[in-house]
Amino acid sequence: MLPAKHRAQLTTDIVCIIEDTTVESSLEQLLNQQKHEIKLLQANLASYGDYSSGNIIGESEHINKVRQYIQKVKNFSNSTILLQGESGTGKNLVARAIHQASTQPKSPFVEINCASIPETLLESEIFGYEKGAFTNAITNKKGLLEEADGGTLFLDEIGELPFALQTKFLSFLETKSFRRLGSTQEKTVKPRVIAATNKNLKQAVANHEFRQDLFYRLNVLNLTLPPLRDLGNDIVIIAENFIRVFAYDFRKKINGLTNQAKAKLINYSWQGNARELRNVIERAIIFAEGYKIDADDIILEEKISNDTDNGLIIPEDGIMLADVEKKLLLDALSKTKGNQSQAAKLLGLTLDTFRYRIKKYDITR
Repeated sequence: MLPAKHRAQLTTDIVCIIEDTTVESSLEQLLNQQKHEIKLLQANLASYGDYSSGNIIGESEHINKVRQYIQKVKNFSNSTILLQGESGTGKNLVARAIHQASTQPKSPFVEINCASIPETLLESEIFGYEKGAFTNAITNKKGLLEEADGGTLFLDEIGELPFALQTKFLSFLETKSFRRLGSTQEKTVKPRVIAATNKNLKQAVANHEFRQDLFYRLNVLNLTLPPLRDLGNDIVIIAENFIRVFAYDFRKKINGLTNQAKAKLINYSWQGNARELRNVIERAIIFAEGYKIDADDIILEEKISNDTDNGLIIPEDGIMLADVEKKLLLDALSKTKGNQSQAAKLLGLTLDTFRYRIKKYDITR
């Protein structure tokens, strides 16, 4: 039998060994848990990547043509690209796909929505300015053209570019050089230029709302994106992608659509295209209680009428079109409390065209 001193020492050693094993076991368990969480995050990022990184989802002939177009134009960075199509058809997504498929995928992608920035600020945003160029210009500022040098400049809603600014932008496209506001020094940059619009620019040219020479300069490589309603079963494929994303976000165990739900999605007109589909799926995920989204979980908006008469009836003795147009202008101004920019949007006009028409009818409010 060991002496008491040795027994005490042995006991202490044994206790220390047990404690060390417990710590190692806890650390190993924590490490495995973190590895599992990393895998889940990677899966989530991959799911988002299918939508946001520029990968085009779908198997239809329309979508295959879009993919083929991207492959054909990706390396022609000196040629401008014009993307057309209804709102929500993925023009932004295609622009990013073209950028990411290029030979320099890490180059900057700079986006500007021409309709979201006031006309008075748009020129300085695009071209930049020098210190002292105007009140509050307390330092030099690069414009988006300089920020996009060597990468891609994406001009969304190009149809809303003010007429006066169209001339300056056309000059840049022709020469690849420009001047900041308040500067006499020419700067040269070489971004790829991609423009997008949901308007009929040919009609805008005919209405003197868009410069013809700028239209032809932008329309070198043209692609019209198909509306969602023309994509058939691709609607289901895109919807299922949204389901994966939102199911993870909301921690819901939903993994698809019933056949009735698929039919309901395919037979709907989708005036808002993919943007509307995304909202519908998000709402369905929130309220669905089963493992699959059923037709009853899908709440669709009533079709917004596009009738050209808008409830107007031409009387037997005729009507003066000018009187109708003037009333619409006044009604739009009334609804927007005199905000001309918002009133123009209500009537589907550019701000320049709206101002021309209110001047035509001597409307002063």
